Amino acid sequence: MDPSLSGTIFNMIFLVSSAIAILYISTRSRWFVNILLSKEKSRKSIGIMILAGGILQILSLEFSISFPNGAMADIRISLAILFGIIGGPAVGIPVGLIGGAYRMSGLLWEGFRGTLGYTLAVGGGINAIGAGLVGGLLNRRGITMSTIKTRSVLFTISSTLLWILVGIELIDPMTAPFFSEMNFTEAIYFTSRTILVPIMVANLFAITVFMSVLNNVVMEEKKKRVLQKLVKKYEALIGPVAGRIAKETAKEENYPLEDLKFKGEEK
Repeated sequence: MDPSLSGTIFNMIFLVSSAIAILYISTRSRWFVNILLSKEKSRKSIGIMILAGGILQILSLEFSISFPNGAMADIRISLAILFGIIGGPAVGIPVGLIGGAYRMSGLLWEGFRGTLGYTLAVGGGINAIGAGLVGGLLNRRGITMSTIKTRSVLFTISSTLLWILVGIELIDPMTAPFFSEMNFTEAIYFTSRTILVPIMVANLFAITVFMSVLNNVVMEEKKKRVLQKLVKKYEALIGPVAGRIAKETAKEENYPLEDLKFKGEEK
């Protein structure tokens, strides 16, 4: 393994941490939380998600880690899969296409920060598009932010790992010989030695934390909505004053909703 790999991994984790911070700030928006919980997405929300996902894809590329011979490591795969899970194929595929098209533009220029190389531009572009499709298929399989469970998270992580291996060890080496002097075998050795580990670490870490953060937000919102329904129910039964007291007590004691019982309620 390259001796500078540990420093590269650290830089990638820093990049992921910045993305996580942006994601967490986004979860403070009521509109964003409603999108996570809604089963049917409006055209407006789909359009905004595609725009946001595309911008994040481009930023991921511009602030990626560059390697010799036009290789780069970023978190586009995890971002495309995440948006596919949130919005389905209608969001995941366009987000992947934006990231893929921008990566393929490395054939023509070096990007604003000079990080876009050409050797793996086509392979990297196909990887991003495929990742968006993977996320959309996971959504169709029933893995959504409103219904996500531990098993779903593990399945998503496994799917992300599988696609990374397919992309880095198969698609990239197949396309690299067309844009460099490397043959297929040399390209496999090159991708394995340089970008495989950083991309795996960054994207698996990213998709795990992304889904954990969003899942926590969704669960808290669900608890809040159930609590509000319970309070309204008991306000109707025992009066607004008692209902208000029940609401305040529940908040103060931070009761799990499954344990929240009011006086007179059947157990």
